[in-house]
Amino acid sequence: MIYIYDIIINLQDELIEFFEWNELDEIKYIRKIPLYKVNSDTILDFTAKDILFDPDFLINIKELSDFYNEDLTEKYRYLTLVSDGKLAIALCIMNGKISSLSRMLLDEEAEVLKIIDKIEEVKIPYLVIADKIKSSKNNLTRKEYQIKNELLEELNMLSKTNDYEKLYYYYYEYFDEIIKDAKLAYKHLFDSITNKFNQKHIELYNIIKLSHGLK
Repeated sequence: MIYIYDIIINLQDELIEFFEWNELDEIKYIRKIPLYKVNSDTILDFTAKDILFDPDFLINIKELSDFYNEDLTEKYRYLTLVSDGKLAIALCIMNGKISSLSRMLLDEEAEVLKIIDKIEEVKIPYLVIADKIKSSKNNLTRKEYQIKNELLEELNMLSKTNDYEKLYYYYYEYFDEIIKDAKLAYKHLFDSITNKFNQKHIELYNIIKLSHGLK
C-alpha cells in the first residue's frame, strides 16, 4: 500500500478548486491516506457518476487514514486518494458510495503526481449506478454562485416588502432604463440573474452591499 502524508483536503459534495476554499469549509488535515493510481475514465466516473464500490475494496482502505488533532470517526472510515497522473482527488466513502470529495492544494498535488509516475495502475472495482444530477451552478465560480443566490434573495425581499423604489433603482443600475412597473422590473431582473448571470450582476451586487452598509 502506498500512502501520502501531511496534506490538506476540503471534502464537499462536488469538487471545489483550492482557490475557492473558505474557512467555513470542511477542511481536514490529513496525517496519512492511501493512494491508488487509476485511469482517466475512472477519475471521470468518480466525479461525474453515482457509483457503488465493491466491498472488497472498502475493506482494503478501512481506517487506514489518520487526521491531525481529531479522531477518525465513522464518517471518515473509508478515505483514499486516487490519481490518473493528471490530477489527484480525495474520496470519502459511506455506505459504499462517494459521500464527498476534494481537490488538493497545487504543491501537494504536484508531489502526489510525482509518486504516481512510479507506481502501477490498478483497477478499483465499482458499479456505475447513474449520472450525477448536474449542478445548478452552470460553470459559475463558487463566489459567483453565492452572489447569484444573494441577488435573488434580495429581489424576493423587495417583492415581499413592496419596496418598489429600491427595485426600480436596481433595475436602472442594471438595465440603464427607468421603469415604474414593479412586476415587470422584478421579472426582468429575475430572468437576467437566473439565465444570463454576468459581470453587471456582480456590479449590482456591490451596489446592494453598499446600500446595506456592507463592504
